Amino acid sequence: MDDRKRIEPSITPIATAKAAAVLDWSQPAEAVSGLVRGETTTYAGLAGALGVPRGARAVARALATNPVLLLVPCHRVIGADGSLRGYAGGIARKRALLELEGALDG
Repeated sequence: MDDRKRIEPSITPIATAKAAAVLDWSQPAEAVSGLVRGETTTYAGLAGALGVPRGARAVARALATNPVLLLVPCHRVIGADGSLRGYAGGIARKRALLELEGALDG
């Protein structure tokens, strides 16, 4: 049983005008925050779940503006082919976090 407490801060990130025109940053941020440790999703899958089926790039752009990497776990979003795509903390850190969580083999 995981007895860690969930932190639910109130954050207001900034998105680029182009990304904000497609979807509000809080939408993908909230969806990603629902992913549990060891679970991943794709940018396309996340876009589809948000009702923007062709919005994978907009989701990626919105998540790239994430100022609170540890609170909104964007490292759990991967490419449709399973590859590790951009992460503000760097691909090596994304890989390390996913390995730590058991989402990737080390």
